[in-house]
This record gives sequence, structure tokens and C-alpha cells, in this order.
Amino acid sequence: MAQLEDLDVLNCGIKEIVDNKKGSTREMIRFVFPRLRKLWLKSMLELRTFFSGRYSIQCTSLQDLNMFDCPRLKLFQATYLSCQERATDDKISIPIRRPFFNVEEVLSNLNALTVNNDDVDLILQSIHSQEQFNKLELLMVTKFESEDTTFPYCFLENAQNLELLVVHKSSFREVFHDQSIASEDGQDTIRTRLKTLFLNELHDLGHICKEGFQIDPILQRLEKIHVKQCSSLVNLVASSVTFAYLMHLKATNCNGMINLITCSTAKSLVNLTTIKIESCSLLQDIVNANEIEKDEDIAFSRLETIELVSLPRLRKFCSCKCSLLFPLLENVFVKECPRMEIFSMGDTSAPELQKVQIEENNKQFYWEADLNGTIHKMFEDKVSFCRFEYLILSDYPELRDFWYGKEYRNLFGYLKSLVVQKCEFLTDVLFTSNTLQVLHELEELEVRNCDSLVTLFDVKGMNSNGAMVKQASKLKRLTFFPMGFLL
Repeated sequence: MAQLEDLDVLNCGIKEIVDNKKGSTREMIRFVFPRLRKLWLKSMLELRTFFSGRYSIQCTSLQDLNMFDCPRLKLFQATYLSCQERATDDKISIPIRRPFFNVEEVLSNLNALTVNNDDVDLILQSIHSQEQFNKLELLMVTKFESEDTTFPYCFLENAQNLELLVVHKSSFREVFHDQSIASEDGQDTIRTRLKTLFLNELHDLGHICKEGFQIDPILQRLEKIHVKQCSSLVNLVASSVTFAYLMHLKATNCNGMINLITCSTAKSLVNLTTIKIESCSLLQDIVNANEIEKDEDIAFSRLETIELVSLPRLRKFCSCKCSLLFPLLENVFVKECPRMEIFSMGDTSAPELQKVQIEENNKQFYWEADLNGTIHKMFEDKVSFCRFEYLILSDYPELRDFWYGKEYRNLFGYLKSLVVQKCEFLTDVLFTSNTLQVLHELEELEVRNCDSLVTLFDVKGMNSNGAMVKQASKLKRLTFFPMGFLL
């Protein structure tokens, strides 16, 4: 074991790493791993300790420590277990040393650390000096519940070489707050190398930072931000925040978000190269004019890629009336944004852009002279509906004019799952022969609370060569709740 360099254990039901076959002894067992650099223990729900006797671990070369989803494990606790958890040797009760490591010995060498539960509190309270965090470049905090709802800013003062911060499934309501300290010459004394911020499943998170707070240089120096499943986040940051270095911006499944950023923040995105927004059900616009704006251009000088996917309430990319400049923009992908009527309220210049993709891998695209014209043409042609695989019909009352129409016979060609609920615009028939002929991929149909419906499938007007059977051949599940209609 002295030659061990990597130890990676995943999803096992073991309670200890090293089996204590002889039972507890009064002697301290020392485990020495001089070459161990990586230790990953992930989803070990029953793991309680390394060894069920008295022990200590020395691994002076350890650089990457990942303890993810190990709820019973106390990684850095330097106390003995309670009497109920003591190991016994005959009549002698010997306390078992609970923690894996002496925290002071381990921290100074780590450049990557993933912690959860009580160990998070120990790390984030910064009871250790800057020297002990000096090499730390990656920190992942997960499954931490605390009455202190703000991520401690003071930790970032000590971990000045930290480049990647991941916060996952925790109770923080705010990540950064105003604790920056200026020196006598007015310059910030805090130094940071933080480049990437990933916030995932923080359902209590209301703010990354509050309006008007001075949080530079932490946020200002970020190069990549990804927020995912943060359901209470209404917008990304306050309007006072600037991102002079930001290159990649991504938001996914943030279903409480209404706007992403303000125009004033957008003006600072001079280095942004990619922006990807996906599955944010309430998002109305990306750049929001919620403040008094001057008639100034917004220049996204390095932006090359825009991806907007599954945004059912998105109306436009930018609600500001100022002109948008995209000198390097070459890739625009818009899918399942059925209410996006125009790209921007103001003029848009994108000289390198020649098409707007509507399908992955550049298989299909639209183009109508410019970006605004293209998006408007896509809206008129109901292009987004043509790519829907899952549809709740009542969410789109504007479809009342197209559901039974012949001119939009290809509107629902990709649809696999359809939910029909309280659709007041429906007649007594759900599917006419016109509609049936385009539902090639429909696999699941759910109908409920539609009192006007009498018939699901109207086959009048269809030829008698088995077309009905052919069109419905992929239907696997039909669910309907008690109503007054007959099949």
C-alpha cells in the first residue's frame, strides 16, 4: 500500500476502508501513504470511518481530496466518537478516532477539495491561515445546510489561488456580499484568481450578490459562470455588477429567472465569446432594460456563439432600444422559443452571421437578410412548434388558429408527447383528419378536463387504405380522465 498513488471508490455499501479483523486494540495504528496524490470517495452512504480502531493517516503528497455524498463521514473532525460508537476489546472501551485526517496536515498540500456536511463549515469559516489554503485551486461545496445563508466572503480572502468554485445542493441564499476592504490609496486589498463559478441546485439562492454592493474584484475577474437549477434566482446579478473578463455564460433550468442581465451589465461583456441559455421556463428576455438607458450601442466585441433552447416565454434577446453590435458572431442556435417574435428592440449588426440554426449539427437553418428579420420570420412560420417533442397544448392558446388548419400541416411533425388539458379553443373533436396525417411521431397522449370534447379521433375524410392505423402506429400510451366524450 505504500506505493498507492490513486484511490477511487464509488457507490459501495462499506462502512470502513480497512477492515479491523482483530477488533479494537489500545494501540494507535499508523497508516502511511507517501505517494498517495488522489483520494476520491463518492456516494458512500454507509461509510463511517477509515478504520474501526485507533488510527492516524499520513499522506504528505495528497493533492486531490474528493468526499462527495458521504453523509456519515466526518472528514476533518478531530474528536473521538461518542460512547455509543466506541469499539470494545473485551471489557476495555477504546474510543475510535473518527476523522480521516488531521486538517492542518492535509490542507496545506491540497489543490483540489470536495467536501460536504459538517466539513464544509470547518473549511468555510476560515479558521486556518492563508498559508494553509495557498495551493487550493478547486473547491466544491455540496449538501451544506446552514443558518448562515451567505457564502463566507472571508474564505476567498484566504484562498487567493482558488480558480474554480462549485457550490452544489446547499442552502445559501447569497454567494457574495459586501465585505471588500479598500486600502488607504483606494485600491482593493483582496486578490483573487477565481475564474470559474458553477452554482447547481441552490433552490434558496435569491441573489449571487445584492444590488449596489461592491463585490469587485471577485465577480469582475470571473471568466466562466454556469448557474443550473437555481429556482429562486430571478436574475443573474445586480445591475451594478460588471464582467470585464467573462468569456462563457450559461444558465440551465433556472425556472424562476425572468431576466438574465441588465443593459448596464451587458455593456461590460467585452470579452464574452459564448452564451447558452436553456430550459428557463419564465425567462422573458436575456438583456433587460429595467433602468434608464442612454442611447448607446452595446458592443459584444468577441461574442461568437448564442444558443437559446427551450425558453417558452422568451420574447426577445434584448429589450433595450440601443443598437447591438456583434462583429464576430457566427453561430446562432434558436430552438423551442415559440414566443420569440424579434431579436432586439433596437438595430442589430452581425456582419459575419449568415444563418440561424434551428436544429443541432447545423442540419437546418433560417435566414432573412438580418438577425431581426430572421427571428421574426421564424415566429410567423411557427418554426419552434415544428421542433417540439413535448407539448402542453393549454400553454399555447395562440395555437387555436393553427390546430385544425391545413396550411400548418407540418407544424407538429416531431411531437412525441401531447398533454391536452382545459383547452377552451378545442371543438368537439381533438384530432381531425388533417391533424392526424402529420402526427407521425406521437407516442404518448394525455387528455383531461376538456368538457367540450366528444371525439378524440375523427377519421372522416381519410382514405380507407389504413392511413389511420399507419399514422397512429407509434402511439404507445393513451391516458384520459373521466369525461363526457366517447371514443
